[in-house]
This record gives sequence, structure tokens and C-alpha cells, in this order.
Amino acid sequence: MAIQEVHERSLEKSSRLSCNQMDKVIPPLEVIRVLNEAKISFVLVGAYGLAGWRKEGRATEDVDVVVASRQVKKAVNVLCAAFAHLEPVDLPVVVRLRDHDTQDVAIDVMKPVQPPYREVFRHTHTVSSGGQTYRVP
Repeated sequence: MAIQEVHERSLEKSSRLSCNQMDKVIPPLEVIRVLNEAKISFVLVGAYGLAGWRKEGRATEDVDVVVASRQVKKAVNVLCAAFAHLEPVDLPVVVRLRDHDTQDVAIDVMKPVQPPYREVFRHTHTVSSGGQTYRVP
């Protein structure tokens, strides 16, 4: 089975598991849609990004994306505008988008400043799910 088919099925299953098990989870396809509409260069990583390689769904509390250095600020701005209940916490390697009320992290915008994240854009597969096209490691 091709990575495209496996990833699409696993992403959908992981997203359903997360939404069923936790409150206020932002579906990964919503994050992907917002970033795509803003023409942000990113790679979906973390549990959702690796879903297609695992062949099984896995629940997770947040969506992790690595964003091109020059677009981190723009990505944070468009995501905060789309999800008004989130506030950014800017750290050296990541901007964590936390829920105003619970302080739970909903989205991690990874800065490509450490070795694995600097290289991630060179080693990706392009996949599609829910009408959105995006890259995964």
C-alpha cells in the first residue's frame, strides 16, 4: 500500500481518536488548511506526521508543524487569527500555541533551528487528505 493511502487512513483515524479522547482538540486538517491558505511552507510532524509510517492511529493532544524560518511569525499570526482561543508562547525552538483558559498546548510551531528540524524539508513525502495537500517526513 502506498504511503499516500496509509497516511490518509491513519491521519483520519488518529484525528478521530484524539477528538474522542480529549476536549478542545484542533483537528490536524484544520491547521493544514489554515497554513495552506496562507501559503506557509511547513511539514506536518509529531504523531500526525508519522501516522502513515505507523499503520495505526494514535491519539495526541496537539498538532506539530515545522515551519520555514522566514515564515514562523506569519504562521503564528494566521493560526492565532484562525483559532482565537490560542495564545503564543515564543521559546527558542518552538512557538507553543496554548489555550487561553486551560493553558494546554494545541499547536507547536517548530522553528528549524536544531539538526533534525533543519533537515526535515529535504526529506519529505507529499500526501493529501481531506482535500488538503501537505508534506510529512
